[in-house]
Amino acid sequence: MDVKKKYTENSGWDWFLKTSVVWILVILFFAFLAYRYVSTMLPGDTQGTFTDILLKITVLVIVIGLFLNFFILQNYYIAISRIIGILDENNSSPVDDYYTTQNPAGHIFQTFDQFYKEYDTYKSKVEQQKDILFENFLIRLLKGHIQNEAIYYQLMEEYDFDIRSHEFVLVLFDVVSDENQIEDEKLNYIYAFIRENFSSYMKRIYQCYGTEIDGRIACFILSDVASLDTTVSSIEIERMVKLMRDNIWHEFNYDLWVCVSGVHRGIPGCKTAYFQTVETLQKARLTGSDTHILFYTDYMAGQPYKGNEQLWFKYEHHFINAINAGDYEEASKIFNKLLKNDYITGASSLNLARFRLFGLLNSMINALGEVRLSLDVEFFDQLDAQRLLLECKSLPELEAVSQEIFEKINQYSAGDLVSAADSKMQRVSAYLKSHYQDSNLNAVAVAEEFNMNPSYFSRSFKKAMGTRFSDYLSRLRIQEACRLLRESDRTITDIAEQVGYNNALTLTRTFKKIEGTTPGQYRQSNHI
Repeated sequence: MDVKKKYTENSGWDWFLKTSVVWILVILFFAFLAYRYVSTMLPGDTQGTFTDILLKITVLVIVIGLFLNFFILQNYYIAISRIIGILDENNSSPVDDYYTTQNPAGHIFQTFDQFYKEYDTYKSKVEQQKDILFENFLIRLLKGHIQNEAIYYQLMEEYDFDIRSHEFVLVLFDVVSDENQIEDEKLNYIYAFIRENFSSYMKRIYQCYGTEIDGRIACFILSDVASLDTTVSSIEIERMVKLMRDNIWHEFNYDLWVCVSGVHRGIPGCKTAYFQTVETLQKARLTGSDTHILFYTDYMAGQPYKGNEQLWFKYEHHFINAINAGDYEEASKIFNKLLKNDYITGASSLNLARFRLFGLLNSMINALGEVRLSLDVEFFDQLDAQRLLLECKSLPELEAVSQEIFEKINQYSAGDLVSAADSKMQRVSAYLKSHYQDSNLNAVAVAEEFNMNPSYFSRSFKKAMGTRFSDYLSRLRIQEACRLLRESDRTITDIAEQVGYNNALTLTRTFKKIEGTTPGQYRQSNHI
C-alpha cells in the first residue's frame, strides 16, 4: 500500500471518527445544560414540548455537524494526499513511518526536511563540480590549450579570475622522495595541506587560485605590478614555503621543491609562467642545487657561464690521459674538477645543461672503455659501470657514482684483489699443462677461455708466475719433449707434433734456446 492510499483510507477515517465523536459529545453536553437549566424555568405543561424541540434541534445539529465534518475532512485529505503524492514522487526516499502515517502535517514537514538535505547535498556537489571545472580551466590556461581567447576572458569574469588587468606570478610545488613512488593517499594529503595553508596565507594580501597539474600543485598569485615586483612579496612567499617544507619533512620525510615564475599578464603569460617554473625545477635537480625555493628571475635569468671553455676541454683531455696511463686516482680528481665546474650549472637553459651533462657522461663512458682494456673483464662486468652511469639523473648522482667506480678500480689495481687474480693464474697454469699439445694455443686464446682482456691477462700472468706467457708455455713443451727424447725412440718430427709445435725446425730452435743444445744431441747424451 502506497503512502497516498494509506492517508486516504486510514488517517482520513480516523480523523473523521475522532472529530465526530468530539462534536457529538459537545452538542450533547450543551443540550444537557439547556434541558437542565431552561426546563426548570418553564411551566410544567410546556416542559414536554421543550424537550421534544430540544431533542430534534440536537439531532439536527449533530447531523449537520457530521456532514460538514465529512465534507471538510474529505477536501482536506484529498489535498493532503495530492501534496504527499507529489512530494513522494519527487523524493528519493519517501517517508513512511508511524508518526507520518498518523500525522499528515508531520509527513509533509519531514518530506520538506529531506528535500532540504538533498538540496544541500546537491548544492555541495554542484560547488565541487564548479571547483573541478575551474581547475580544468586553469590547467588549460597553463598548458596553452586555448582556441578562443575572448571566450576564456569571458569565463574569467564569471570565475572572478582577472589576469587581464592584474599581474600574476605562478608558484609551482613539487614533492620529491627517495622512494620510487609516493603513496597516493600521502600525496593527496600533502597537496591538500599545501593548497589550504598556502592559499589561506597568501589570500590575506593577494588573490590566490590553485590547481593540480602533472602531479604538481600550481598556484596563481594575482595583484598589481608594484606589489608583486617587490622584495616583500618574495619574502612572504619564501617564509610560508619554508614552514610548509619543514612540516612535510617532519611528517613524511619528503622534500618540497618550489619555484616562482616571473611576473606576467594575460592568457599568453600563463603558459610562459608554467614553462619557466617547470624548466627551473628540472635544471635545479639536474645540477644538484642546494636551494629548494627557486625564483626564475634569480636562478635562470642570472649571469651566464663566463669561464674559459677551453679550460673545460683541457681538463677533459687530462682526464683521458690519466686513464690511459692507469693513474685512476688522478683521473678521479680531474673528473671531480669537471663536475664542480660551473660549465654545466651556468648553462643558460635546461636543454644546454642536459647537453653538457650528457657530454660529460659520454667522456666518462669512453674513458671506462679504455679502462676495460687493461682490467680483468670479469671484474669490469661485475662493476657494471656503464649502467650505473647511464642511470644518473643529476650532477650529484654522477659525482657519487663516479667516485664509487674509481674507488673500486683503484682498489683492484692496488692489489686488494691480487689473491683472487693469483688463484685464477693457478687455474691458468693447470689449463696450460693439460692443453700445451694444442699448436694453436696462445695468450689471446687462453685469455678468452678465462674471460679476461688479453693485455690484462698477459700482465697478470707475468706478475703471478714471474715469467711471460710465451716463455712459460715454451718451457712446458720443452720439458715434455725432453722426457720423450729420453724415454722413447720417436722421431723429432713426431715429438714436435706431440708437444704442440707444427714442425721439427720450430722445436729444434726453441729447444736449443732453452736447453743450450739440439734435441738430437740431448737424446744421445740422455737416452735411457
